[in-house]
Amino acid sequence: MNLIGILDLFTLLFTILVFSIILIRWKHQFSLHSKVFLIFSLSAILFYYLSNFLEWSGISDILIDIEDYIAILVPLLWFFFLYSFFQMLSGQELKASEKKFRVIAVQSSMGIIIIQNRKFKYLNPAISKIIGYSIEELLNWNEMDIASVIPKEDLIFMMELFKKGKEGEINFTPNSSFRTINKKGEVKWLENLVSIISYENKPANLVCVIDITDKKRAEELIVEENKRLLELSKMREDIITRVSHELKTPITAMYGATQMLLNQFREEMNTEILEFTEISHRGALRLKKLVDNLVDATKLQTGKLELNLQNEDIVNSIKECIEEMSYLVNNRNLTLTFEPSNDIFLLIDKYRIQQVITNILSNAIKNTPKGGKINIVVFDKNKHIDILIKDTGVGLTVKEQELLFEKFGKIERYGMDLGVDIEGSGLGLYISKEIVDLHGGQILVESEGRHKGATFTIRLQKN
Repeated sequence: MNLIGILDLFTLLFTILVFSIILIRWKHQFSLHSKVFLIFSLSAILFYYLSNFLEWSGISDILIDIEDYIAILVPLLWFFFLYSFFQMLSGQELKASEKKFRVIAVQSSMGIIIIQNRKFKYLNPAISKIIGYSIEELLNWNEMDIASVIPKEDLIFMMELFKKGKEGEINFTPNSSFRTINKKGEVKWLENLVSIISYENKPANLVCVIDITDKKRAEELIVEENKRLLELSKMREDIITRVSHELKTPITAMYGATQMLLNQFREEMNTEILEFTEISHRGALRLKKLVDNLVDATKLQTGKLELNLQNEDIVNSIKECIEEMSYLVNNRNLTLTFEPSNDIFLLIDKYRIQQVITNILSNAIKNTPKGGKINIVVFDKNKHIDILIKDTGVGLTVKEQELLFEKFGKIERYGMDLGVDIEGSGLGLYISKEIVDLHGGQILVESEGRHKGATFTIRLQKN
């Protein structure tokens, strides 16, 4: 036997081995037409190599004539044989992949559906649990059955979604939600993710579904609660606005009357009447400021506070504020110093900026114990000016600084025995910050802590 005969023998044995593997996989891996073709191909190949082997071994030459004809077909037969064989191997990989998919799908808490020709082809147990129908029931559903459990508004959207997928307009859709009605008649909210896949060699839609009913109910509760809170907030603002305007007229009258008595008839009053008149005047002034602050806070919140911008000398405006507050400084036996610079003109609403300076200066006076010091300095920078109001008062903790500019963010100091004035509504600094913000500026605060004083900086941009 020569080398060619040996090669034919090995080829024959290899073909028999492959044929044995095919027989093992015969039942599950091949379609009917593949089986017929493989039998024909393998029989011809086996016959060819067997006759070759018999010829080279010298046993027989009976089959030589037939072999010559088959030899012409052998390359083609080998090609189709190997093609079928590799199809078998790829089929095995596909089966393994499908098995993994089914294991994952069965264990998943997410509903998984494969839809083909508008019918369910595969459903995992989770989808049955979500909508309450058994898998057997769902697999027998037609298009009308599916439509019957989806509300009309959501059905139009879903049909459009699947239509686009079918026509190839989309290969993937972002998360979208829709409602469905389960077997008990309960409305369920579902979130789905749709993509196009190949199922049994045909296009299909893979739909992954999550039950988001609890999430939707929570969202609805939040929306309802927010709506209720907005209504309450509006009601509160309306009440504050109405009460403020109703109180403003009589309080202004009281304040004006007591001020006139003190200015024109002070000398004619005895000590007791003068004392009561001063008490009434201080009370009227406090109420007037509170009402004014409430009105301003409402205007700021509704965006109705308008600025009357004029070119004003900021240094002169500060001097006027100091003069207005001098009686409070003297009452508390404080030392107030002002280090003015040259005249600085800015485009500001003078009344509102003086309101800011007065609010911060008033806070410094209230929070500085008797005998303390307050210093006001103006720094003229390149693009802005800084007005610093520094006191030697009780100072601010980190937590207090966080509350400082909040609406009604009054810092409570009852019972702390700090020797300071604890009166106030908690609106002054909130209004001041909003006014400075409207001017395009900032209010900054620094304090090293309790009993270490505080420095407020009003920063205003130049024209």
